[in-house]
Amino acid sequence: MWTILEIVINLYQSFLMIFFIKKRTADDRSISFLEVAAWFLTAVFLSLTGFGLLPVPDTLVFLFPFIYSLIASNEKWYACAVWSIVLALVFISSTSVIMDLVAGLTDASWDILMQPGKMRFLSIIGANLTITIFTVVIANWNKHPYSSSPASVVCFLVLLFVELVINETLYILQLTLQIDHSLFFFANLMVMVAMILTLILFETTNRLSGQLREKELSLQTLQLSREHQEELRTMYTGMLSTQHDLRHRISLAEGILNSGNNNSEKEKALQLLKDTDVLNEFITGNTTIDAVLTAKSTIMKQAGILFNYSPCSLSELPVDEQSFCILLSNLLDNAIEGVMRLPASAPSRAIRLELAKSRSTFFITCKNDMDPETIKLGKSGFISSKPHSEIHGFGTRSIQQIVSKADGWCKFIPSGRHFIVQIMFPDNNPDTENNESSNPMFSE
Repeated sequence: MWTILEIVINLYQSFLMIFFIKKRTADDRSISFLEVAAWFLTAVFLSLTGFGLLPVPDTLVFLFPFIYSLIASNEKWYACAVWSIVLALVFISSTSVIMDLVAGLTDASWDILMQPGKMRFLSIIGANLTITIFTVVIANWNKHPYSSSPASVVCFLVLLFVELVINETLYILQLTLQIDHSLFFFANLMVMVAMILTLILFETTNRLSGQLREKELSLQTLQLSREHQEELRTMYTGMLSTQHDLRHRISLAEGILNSGNNNSEKEKALQLLKDTDVLNEFITGNTTIDAVLTAKSTIMKQAGILFNYSPCSLSELPVDEQSFCILLSNLLDNAIEGVMRLPASAPSRAIRLELAKSRSTFFITCKNDMDPETIKLGKSGFISSKPHSEIHGFGTRSIQQIVSKADGWCKFIPSGRHFIVQIMFPDNNPDTENNESSNPMFSE
């Protein structure tokens, strides 16, 4: 019966470990084969070490949740390590504190607590109850995106590791030295308190870093607004220049026509008017988006970038107008930036934007020439090639957020000397379901 109880406890503790890591890192509500495998291996390891069949420290069991978090989550390794050490501290410190408390209240020796019996049963139940409370509370703590710098997270990781070493050292001393249990009780309790304070400080630092990032995002938004104003100013200046040029050409054409009546002179006057440089005209059914496309195309024209645009009606959008304009602006800004990093001698400097509707689905595809050497890919996505990349890259994140809120799909694909962004989201307007067009996804 005692062996069965030990196995059940091992299964339960393994479940708590995987549950904790899943809540803090993986954030996947469904039960996967990987999760079941991690739970099973953890339980087997605990049983083998508990019954003396595997001559290794049972503390190594926390490597299984750590490896599971590395595979099942998108978190950095140091974030996974932080929560794995927190998990180890919760288990070890809770067990030590409860066993010392039971020993102190019942005057039972450490040897009695380690042998099957009432005292060990009482300490096991108390320890697992304490572990369950700590695990559930910490696992459901408000989870903030990791905004702290890697150096800051590593510092907390080292601090938690030191606390774990202290906890293990106390356990070894308690096994080898005959000292009053009350001393170890207060020592282990202090380690537990230190762990809680470290965790609170870690979460506070992370939250404050997130607020700092939000302020940086606000500054970035102001910068984008300033750039938008500059684009409008450029577009307005171009319109004035075009208007002045057109008036001048009309005056010259009138002079040519008045100076002679032969066909060659008329042809010359007509060609003069045909060569007039005018702004690209975009008619999408939405004047705000027309203005965005006009501004971006003007910038491309001045930078020597060829802009190919395949339109569809935008009188009705799958998201609100402001979000769509932000998405389109960021998409084209990133494409322009990618082309501008190409040398002037590049054989192609072009951007292709294609919008299309197919039944109830809305597609956006943007393809631009780029230098593959400038693509930087991190674990969580593409990294901006601008200086101080840690405060840039908000455009890509903004695109992902807008598409995600609309229950859509977004993919960034570097393909040879091209960079492709494919966006798909449902068009919630039922009137557009019968409006079909070809699929805009490029075939590479």
